[in-house]
Amino acid sequence: MTAGVMAVVLLLLVVLLEMSLEDPRAASGYSLQSFRKLYADPFLYEALRNPLGMTGVSTFTALFFAVPIALVAERTTLPRRSLIFLLMVATALIPGFFTAMGWKLLLHPRIDTDVQRCAAAHPPRAG
Repeated sequence: MTAGVMAVVLLLLVVLLEMSLEDPRAASGYSLQSFRKLYADPFLYEALRNPLGMTGVSTFTALFFAVPIALVAERTTLPRRSLIFLLMVATALIPGFFTAMGWKLLLHPRIDTDVQRCAAAHPPRAG
């Protein structure tokens, strides 16, 4: 099964690469012109600045707290240190669970919420 999934992923990546290199104006039918145009556009760098900054800040913040906690959990004989492992697993699982339950219950027909009334009062515009 894993080999089949890997084969599908690789096939899709090859198709994606082939489509990104297609250029009907080029003699061979392929060129890097679209990549040159993309990287020459200054808006690309403006658009990347915010996500890269957020990534850096969140990574630094996570490491700032995680590395000392991991050192305490692994290198000491702290009483109840197994609680640290439980909390690590819980923080990984609980946010996804609550997000999934929130989406499931947000507009459920049996739940009368302000969101549901608002959605009924303001239907989406066509077009």
